[in-house]
Amino acid sequence: MSSFQTNTVSKLLHFLNGTYIPDETFWTTLTGNFHRYSVPGGTNAEEWLEFRDLYKANHSKEVEQYIDALYTNVPMNYYLARHQIWYKNCGGPRLFIDGDGQLLGQLVSGSCVFGVDDLANLLRRPHLIAHKMYLDFQPAAFFCVLKEIRARENLPLRLNLTAYAEIPQVELSAGVPYEQLKHPTWMFFYP
Repeated sequence: MSSFQTNTVSKLLHFLNGTYIPDETFWTTLTGNFHRYSVPGGTNAEEWLEFRDLYKANHSKEVEQYIDALYTNVPMNYYLARHQIWYKNCGGPRLFIDGDGQLLGQLVSGSCVFGVDDLANLLRRPHLIAHKMYLDFQPAAFFCVLKEIRARENLPLRLNLTAYAEIPQVELSAGVPYEQLKHPTWMFFYP
């Protein structure tokens, strides 16, 4: 990275300091402006948004079904890093108050905090991180995941990279045209 780019990136980081979600805005700005910042895997965010808007206009039912699924059975998305559930259906109906008046799930900043009931699903996900788990909310879930990670160190699962290779940003970086993306709905995410 040239000194110009380093200075520009530093200015961007300073500018975003104190804004809402500065870390996510920072990385999105860098990767969405590949012509200005030489970031591996970068793309043209303007083209991305134009394609997404056109796709939504022409495939509204498919996009609506995908967005509805985001709240219950989150499919893979345009990023592979984290499995995260937002707002509605945090772990399904257990977010609601049970017969004894107990809250059966937890939301923090609109994001589900995973607990014991989520373990079976979490351990099957292709994502690298489960976002969020807290030690003060059903700590058994955290320790069960930790135990499973330790077990997988000795008997690693066979890694299937298909889900990662089919992420739109990965396909675009490999030169696949927008019209030939395998999963264009993965470009839609509305928390």
